[in-house]
Amino acid sequence: MGPEREAELSFEEDLARRAAASEPHLIAELAEAAGVASRDLALWAQAWREAGRGGMAVVREAWRPAQAPLAQAKADLAESGLPGEPKTWRNRITQGDLQLRYGRDERWYRFVRDGEGWRVDGPSSARPADVIYPP
Repeated sequence: MGPEREAELSFEEDLARRAAASEPHLIAELAEAAGVASRDLALWAQAWREAGRGGMAVVREAWRPAQAPLAQAKADLAESGLPGEPKTWRNRITQGDLQLRYGRDERWYRFVRDGEGWRVDGPSSARPADVIYPP
């Protein structure tokens, strides 16, 4: 399983891990059995597949980090050439259809607009510029 051993996972993390490994049509059944909204579990599972425990954490939590990492990410976004101005809210910086979220693990996660919401789009990085321009 890698560095994230099952015994160390919370109920929600284990549920997301199991859903991420399941066929898509089974996620609704798993959500119902666990008492979790199907939409939430689908988002958690997608985040787990893309970025593991940290990806799921930034899907579920908004918090207020120190300003220094946010300032760097905001500057990187402003220089990216993407349309619009970067807007900051808690650990999130949004510019157009791109959002960067800073995790408590001090890593940056790329999110893209998905309908009315956001979804994780790839692995995390210690540098915000790396998730603005994914490989």
